[in-house]
Amino acid sequence: MAYKEIPLYNLQRTVGPGCPNKPTDVMLVQFFLQQIYAHPRGAAHGPPGPKVAITGTSDGTTAAWIKHFQDDINASGSAIRIVADGKVDRQPVQYRMTPRTHSNYTIAILNNTYRRFYKDVHDHLERHPLIPPPLKAEFIAFEPIDR
Repeated sequence: MAYKEIPLYNLQRTVGPGCPNKPTDVMLVQFFLQQIYAHPRGAAHGPPGPKVAITGTSDGTTAAWIKHFQDDINASGSAIRIVADGKVDRQPVQYRMTPRTHSNYTIAILNNTYRRFYKDVHDHLERHPLIPPPLKAEFIAFEPIDR
């Protein structure tokens, strides 16, 4: 059977206030937020205040941008709902929706939004010039085995 697996760039640990905030996980979230709100379709909806930088450190700006993204998705009028808690959880492979709240995982919606805006580059972020070297190395090390 022929099929295409669209990559889900996932986290190892939760990102946000009071969370483990593994640096490469934080970089991934910061990259998605920065790129989504830099795109012409996202720029008008960007959060006020300083821009998020891809540093690998979860700071107040990162938390504000995560919360803004979550609120933005929930206010968009679509059927997609995510928990607006300022945190980005890892999406377990076996779940599409959170078992407790039956809402989408923020990391999945970040992936989907980025892919809608940048379809030509989404599937190979390891080649993107703005991906920091530690994150790029993790993407390359985790390449799936060909079927």
